[in-house]
Amino acid sequence: MTPRQVEVFRAIMRAGSITGAAGRLNLSQPAVSKHLSLLEQELGFGLFERGHNRLVPTLEAEALFEQVEALYGGIEELDRFAQSLRHNNHGAVTVATLPLLSHRWMPSVLGGFAARHPDISLSVPVRSTSWIGRAVAAGRVDMGVGLRSAAQQGIEQHLLMRLPLVCVSLPDHPLAGSGPVDPAVLQPYDVITLSNFEGAPLALTPDLSDRVGRRRLEAFTVEFACEFARAGVGLAIVDALTAMHFAADGLVAMPLRADAEFALALMRPARRRPSQLASVIEAHLMDAAGATEATVRAFMAKLSAPPP
Repeated sequence: MTPRQVEVFRAIMRAGSITGAAGRLNLSQPAVSKHLSLLEQELGFGLFERGHNRLVPTLEAEALFEQVEALYGGIEELDRFAQSLRHNNHGAVTVATLPLLSHRWMPSVLGGFAARHPDISLSVPVRSTSWIGRAVAAGRVDMGVGLRSAAQQGIEQHLLMRLPLVCVSLPDHPLAGSGPVDPAVLQPYDVITLSNFEGAPLALTPDLSDRVGRRRLEAFTVEFACEFARAGVGLAIVDALTAMHFAADGLVAMPLRADAEFALALMRPARRRPSQLASVIEAHLMDAAGATEATVRAFMAKLSAPPP
């Protein structure tokens, strides 16, 4: 039984005649009849009763046709699956992220992508940069976003975006609305810092981070630092993106006169080719980060502008 013979048999069953099958397959009627005859010889039983210019399927033909249709249905489903892979509509990808982006940015960016691709599966573990680097190198996740660090074996790092640091406080704080803030003027105030954030000290200027603020107030996530500030505990030093998000919660932001920022990197395995879907998600993250950086720059320019 050859694939062509099966194709001819299926066409005859669906068309109900040799003539109809020939038209469907763009073959001559004698060619269709020959393929059918060879199939019947190979099977050892007849498939149609011929009479009055009609073909009547035998019980064996009906049973065989049911199996053929199931086979073709599977092939068509396989073709649809391949098409969905081509158009990134199917698959599973794991994207690890540091907590800094887990509050709003990553859910928004990946959520929008997932909404447009309902057949894909996403897993988004939220971990530290060091955990993400190890997981990417070991192939336990497809990609990750963390703080850019020194070269790490087994991973490639591509700069995703830079987020400058700002001060946030309640509107009634003495420094609120004062314009750019020099770290030196923070010493008389309670300052919430991220000095152990992601295991990387927050360096404002040499040795200054240890002397900023009247008392030691440390937070390990930017959201906690902002909530601390919103509770009236003090002034928090966070990234500009988080400050933008918390502006609607009653906090005001002031630029920080310091060469300090969070440089975020997209990490992927160095010696493993990503799936097509993973590559598309990587590009989507990079595009979204570019747009976010532009928004952050506009936000910072507005904060630094002199009052009218």
